Amino acid sequence: MAPGKIKRLNLGIMPMLLLFTLLLVSLWLLSDAYLVAGDIGAARLIEIEAMAATISVKNGYDRTAIQSDNALRLGRRGYSVAARSVFAMALANGRNIKTPWWRARAFARLASALGALERLGIRP
Repeated sequence: MAPGKIKRLNLGIMPMLLLFTLLLVSLWLLSDAYLVAGDIGAARLIEIEAMAATISVKNGYDRTAIQSDNALRLGRRGYSVAARSVFAMALANGRNIKTPWWRARAFARLASALGALERLGIRP
């Protein structure tokens, strides 16, 4: 390689997907932190951003997994109505997955979330 030339690495799309996933999870956790701190206005604004980012996820399994995790997070915080709503969205996303393998994985994850929500006293 000639001096002064920088070799570009072709990393493909995976690092971008990883960064987007980290951003998405961070938004949900940040929203939760503001909610716990009592700043409901900031929590709602960040939650809107996180919801928009979640909806923009193209992969049905990933979207279902994120929403089922959020339903559990909301349920653990005592927001049963919001937990039911987010779980219903995750279930609808799971139903739209066409590939049998990913659909089965999504429903296994949803079944696990459903069990955890019911243990919290929340019936979606």
